[in-house]
Amino acid sequence: MHRIIFVLYLLTIFFKIPLSAQKNLPQDYFRLPLDIKPVITGFFGELRANHFHTGLDFSTEGKKNIEVCAIANGYVSRIKVSPFGYGKAIYITHPNGFVSVYGHLNNFNIIVDDYVKKQQYEQQSFEIELFPNPELFKINKGDIIGYSGNTGASSGPHLHFEIRSELSERPINPLLFGYKITDNDKPVIKKICIVPANRYALINEKNEKYWIEPVVKNNEYQVKDTSRVSGSIYLGVVANDIIGYAKYCGIYSIEVHVDSALFFKIGFDSISFDEGRYVNTLIDYNEYSLKDIRQVNTYKAPGNRLNIYKHYIGNGTLFFNDTNYHRIKITVTDFNENMASSEMIVKSVTLTPPGKTQEKNAGTLIHYGIRKHFEDKNLIIDIPPDAFFDSVYFDYGSTPQTKETYSDIYSIHNKFTPLFASVSIKIKPNQTANSSMQNKLCIARVRNNSYEYINSKWKNGFLCADIRQFGNYCIVSDTIIPEIKPEKKYIKIKSGDVLRFKIKDNFSGIGSYNLTMNGKWVLAEYDAKISMLTYFVEDNHLLIGENELVLSVSDKLNNKNVYKTNITFE
Repeated sequence: MHRIIFVLYLLTIFFKIPLSAQKNLPQDYFRLPLDIKPVITGFFGELRANHFHTGLDFSTEGKKNIEVCAIANGYVSRIKVSPFGYGKAIYITHPNGFVSVYGHLNNFNIIVDDYVKKQQYEQQSFEIELFPNPELFKINKGDIIGYSGNTGASSGPHLHFEIRSELSERPINPLLFGYKITDNDKPVIKKICIVPANRYALINEKNEKYWIEPVVKNNEYQVKDTSRVSGSIYLGVVANDIIGYAKYCGIYSIEVHVDSALFFKIGFDSISFDEGRYVNTLIDYNEYSLKDIRQVNTYKAPGNRLNIYKHYIGNGTLFFNDTNYHRIKITVTDFNENMASSEMIVKSVTLTPPGKTQEKNAGTLIHYGIRKHFEDKNLIIDIPPDAFFDSVYFDYGSTPQTKETYSDIYSIHNKFTPLFASVSIKIKPNQTANSSMQNKLCIARVRNNSYEYINSKWKNGFLCADIRQFGNYCIVSDTIIPEIKPEKKYIKIKSGDVLRFKIKDNFSGIGSYNLTMNGKWVLAEYDAKISMLTYFVEDNHLLIGENELVLSVSDKLNNKNVYKTNITFE
């Protein structure tokens, strides 16, 4: 019987049956990863920059080193240490076909920590990824596997927690496994937007989006005015959930009913990592770029392959061309079924046939799914078929080079159009640089009168890069060495002391660093978000008396700085 249930689960994963329909996920099999009161500060599926949140964020009361426990029996199948992403993370494979993930740890338990440190010394690298033998670290439910922290791309001490399918590696909403989290707060509907789907649609006689801010009355969101609509429109919703003191968590589900019939529904049960950039087509990317507003749209672009849609009709647009009144109800729900809803009435107006003087879009029309190649004197653009989510009128241009650039500044489309796949650009300098200078040139994105480094390589006289955002690009140079600044002047140290160094680069970023004591590599931990390199003094790597410390830091264009000092070990 258990095997049949597990096979049914696997079928839902591979055929992507909505997880809300899965009644066979194990309930109460997994315990919570912390022994303190569970407080969630980030929900599964939250809309983040270029990705969805694939787990739950548990508060650790603003503290580090809270004990993190295994949620069930299993074995440590993966360990990763990085200055970015999940920082120090541990993965446990469980016998029921799931993997639990614990991210942003300050440290692993002492046995795992010793193993990791040994591997770091063997590979002479702080950043490391390991896949231990399943027999090496057997784990029992409730065992301490590590301690909470703030490592990697974390904005404060907390535990990032995930449950994934072992076979597909697809993250699943952990709340579907029976965790009981107290939440009596309703979500908040902040704004509703009616959007024309093309240049012919009208909303209150205008071909522009119309914002509505529902008013809370009698514990319901109410819309007083009746909007007049004609032609194809779609809806946008700006909403968030509240749980305790966390005021801006992501929602679980959005439904739209039109004249009492279900028209649109999404739910965050499961999201794969390769779906991350689809967040930019789920939301109105223009609003996000301009105002940092994440407005969820009912419109589903041709290139939208998200698996969160539980119901939608057509492509998520509504066509109005009669003279009737229509009732639209928007419902936002959290996982505990706390619900907020707003109803509005729209008056359908007969669509006026478009005249012959309609404005034309500038640029070249690129239909969705079509590859395009553009070539100018010193610029080549290659657009793969899966670059866009929808058909796009594409345009580009240039302005002359400045004293700071080695090429013209190329305006490649605009920042309001999101990309799913990378677009390849090749830029040729306006003048030939000598070989030593050539190695210091790179492509940069121009933003707010400053330059952002883009990883690029030379090929046939062009600098080549893959970009994931449109904007202004050019060639610049980087000849400035990184900065190394010790936290204080270290003269005498002892075992257990901590040495800290601020390492920063003004442009391309830190590419590599190396710390040695008496010519031998020692482990230094790098926290990229605060530009800090930390060395925990251990007596087995030092000599009694004077020791030579050498720290070398290079940026991504191999500009190198070396700091040397002699330190007495007591």
